[in-house]
Amino acid sequence: MLHTKNTFMTTTQVATHIGISASWLEKARCYDYGPPFYKVSGKVLYRETDVENWMATCRRVPNGGGNV
Repeated sequence: MLHTKNTFMTTTQVATHIGISASWLEKARCYDYGPPFYKVSGKVLYRETDVENWMATCRRVPNGGGNV
């Protein structure tokens, strides 16, 4: 459960929070995409605000131009 904007989360917690796999986040770190992260004493951590800001950059609004 997330409590403050300065909360740090593990890869598994972020994956659960945003609905993707932990392996996707691991791959994203290797190929330099995905949310910013910290590596502290070999442990990967994500700050909640960084994840939320990254998610905001992923937002797409349909333009209504497609044929359905």
